[in-house]
Amino acid sequence: MRWLGALVALALVVPLASPSPARADERRIVVEDFDGPGGGAVRASVLRSLGRVRDLTLVPRSDADESAGRLGVARVRPGDYVAIARDLSVSTFVSGRVERGHGLRVTVQVRDGATGEIVGETRFAARRARRLSAAIRRGLWRRVGRAVRRTETPAVGVEPDAMQALENEAPPPMDMSQDDVEEGRVAALDPELFPGAEERAAQDAVDDEVDALFDRDFRPR
Repeated sequence: MRWLGALVALALVVPLASPSPARADERRIVVEDFDGPGGGAVRASVLRSLGRVRDLTLVPRSDADESAGRLGVARVRPGDYVAIARDLSVSTFVSGRVERGHGLRVTVQVRDGATGEIVGETRFAARRARRLSAAIRRGLWRRVGRAVRRTETPAVGVEPDAMQALENEAPPPMDMSQDDVEEGRVAALDPELFPGAEERAAQDAVDDEVDALFDRDFRPR
């Protein structure tokens, strides 16, 4: 039992290893549903392929579903994906579709969490589902890895829809009185909006010059 006491003493001296912090280049990825026949099996192959890649964290699809419901977004517009990505600190969405015809064809798309835009796409084809699954497991990362590495987590700031609303907002109305228009002080503006403004301004200038020739304080004796 002497060896047991030595192990206990060693455990008291050596601290337990703490989990290492996340690397700066780590990517959090949501693999969405794959539309079409056999989409579930294809998605499983995508998960197996990405799960073997270092510095990738697979975020459960259910988390993205709950986030979309909580935020009230339909995952249709790029801004919807940005909102979910910000909520879950996700950098990447992977989705795709399966088509049948003389075999099986799969399209895989990579979407950037920071912009909500598709930044990468690749296709696989095989006559049998087993061969298709094997091709995805072996070759998916080689084809989409560069696109995934370019994705980013959204920065904290103005929501995309709010920013678009600010850009589309009409400019504030000009603060001008009727006297400004009548006296020609808007002559530099569009003459189609203020017809006759230039003529009135020119006439006012002549009147001012004539008035300057006379002494307004003069009173006849």
